Amino acid sequence: MVCRRAGEAHHLQFAEKRGVGYKTGDNWVVPLCRDCHTDLHAYGNERVWWALNGVDAKEWAYINWQKYGEIK
Repeated sequence: MVCRRAGEAHHLQFAEKRGVGYKTGDNWVVPLCRDCHTDLHAYGNERVWWALNGVDAKEWAYINWQKYGEIK
């Protein structure tokens, strides 16, 4: 999503309320390459990291979930 390389799933940690040890729902997943994913977690503040990279990840996840939804 940031560098356009093949990616892996990243659950947006700020997209919804969550408990300790729980990830957000699959509707809040975005693709990140391994390097960007590692960088995001190392940065520590997810909202700021996305802003610095000029990406509205929450909007992207919402739009794509509405478009493709859960595969049944």
